Amino acid sequence: MKGAVYLNGKFVTPARAHVSVEDRGFMLGDGVYEVVRYYRGRPFAMPGHVARLRKSLEAVRIRLDASAHDLAAISDELVTRNALPDAQVYWQVTRGVAPRKHLFPGPEVAPTVLALCYAEPPLEIAGHVRTLSAITRPDMRWKRCAIKSINLLPNLLDSQAAHEAGADTAILVRNGVATECPSRTLFLVERGALVTYPLDGTILDSITRRIVLEIAQAEHITVREERPAVKRLFAAQEVLVVGTTTEIAAVTQIDGRRIGLGAPGELARKLQRAYVARVWRECGFG
Repeated sequence: MKGAVYLNGKFVTPARAHVSVEDRGFMLGDGVYEVVRYYRGRPFAMPGHVARLRKSLEAVRIRLDASAHDLAAISDELVTRNALPDAQVYWQVTRGVAPRKHLFPGPEVAPTVLALCYAEPPLEIAGHVRTLSAITRPDMRWKRCAIKSINLLPNLLDSQAAHEAGADTAILVRNGVATECPSRTLFLVERGALVTYPLDGTILDSITRRIVLEIAQAEHITVREERPAVKRLFAAQEVLVVGTTTEIAAVTQIDGRRIGLGAPGELARKLQRAYVARVWRECGFG
């Protein structure tokens, strides 16, 4: 990395950003994270990301002084310092530095706060829809996936398995039901309606999922929150995956079987166009 990173109240070069070997994030995976997308130097859906980070922190009982670490303002500064107008900014907050014990350290231990900036492609103004292939994998993760924990080993194993199988992502299956992907929300299109797994705490409350549901309401697209049996993937008109850095993508092949027409469908294209329009408005491109 070049440029600047934010660590515990200071902007420093990556070479000077040092974290203790006793940091609980490093030792125990005791922390949470968040990712926000920037387009042309402007953040997209920032309030939702800030609120979700706060919710994750509350769930794992990490106290963060938001006035001391204004992550929205810090992110703006990182994008400027790194001269990356099209970027993702990654936030990570761990419980801090303390001897390795399973119990929480005392309140005198301050959390470790880190923010990094990575380049991303510019907004695709034409509304082009990415196509992805997928494999199905058993969903072996813990049951509190609504928390954006830095404990991502199961997700990494599933993503690596997909890569080694020549696919772009995995679709996770629990008790015969398709839930989500390692880093994306899953949608099926059935008879023109969007179907997605309900927010029961076992999947992430994706910010992009929320935006897609808002677009669907505005466009009078029927949405059903259901637990779709995996066989419904192969019968669906379209299968979509969405995420902060993915936007809207069409899954055109699963386990080597073609989905729908094998190309982005009408609803995928419609949602991506609406998503681009929303980014355009919110980020002030006009």
